[in-house]
Amino acid sequence: MASVLGNYQIVTTTQTQTNSKERYSANPDCLRCKGIGWLLDFGDAVPCPEKGCMLESYQAYKKDPANFKARGVIQDQTFDNFIKIYKPVSENNKTKGNVNAFEACKALANGDAPYIWLLVYGGTGNGKTHLCYATTRAMLSRGMEAEMIASAELFSKIRQGIDSHESDHIIQHYKDIYALVIDDWGVGYGSDFERARFDEIMASRYENARVTVVTTNKDIIEIPERVRSRFEDISRSKIILNMAGDYRKVSR
Repeated sequence: MASVLGNYQIVTTTQTQTNSKERYSANPDCLRCKGIGWLLDFGDAVPCPEKGCMLESYQAYKKDPANFKARGVIQDQTFDNFIKIYKPVSENNKTKGNVNAFEACKALANGDAPYIWLLVYGGTGNGKTHLCYATTRAMLSRGMEAEMIASAELFSKIRQGIDSHESDHIIQHYKDIYALVIDDWGVGYGSDFERARFDEIMASRYENARVTVVTTNKDIIEIPERVRSRFEDISRSKIILNMAGDYRKVSR
């Protein structure tokens, strides 16, 4: 049941599920939602927007460093310090090989891109992982549901899920999360079964228009057609070649 309040309805029964692991909460004294924290907007549960209530608490949680770490952002790598380290534009304004990757990731992270799928490929040591961290951090700072994971770790989780009988739960998580950033994807990772589950994740994300970023140091022709074809869909995707050299060799 629900009672009407302004343009919203107050949730008066258990119409939302509470995750005890989450660190945001309602104001128990809120007059608008009666301390429940959620309102119904044309049938959809939305966080109460009153000051000090669920929406404000939720937004603060999304920007909390603990949430960043839980979402795979374990290093303080941003778009600003990418410019300082990798210098995508030189002093004489000559464009370097990584400027297109930088601009594509930043536009997607800030919600300014006409695409929702992004593949960045190129050699090692030219800032692709830094851009993954920066992209995920910027998305989380905007309050988006986003997560970054190295592809080796993703395949490891799929493998562990088979052993623990939690494979379906793990696969569903990566299908559903709104924005997923996968770093250092390798063509030969995983067993045939694990690669099939990875393909299942990617197919679901494509069909449901989930924001997806993948980086790899493989050449574009090495990427299986079943994966590459989705990134070649210009209606929602973009492929960028990061042509910069190995910065780690230069900085030694």
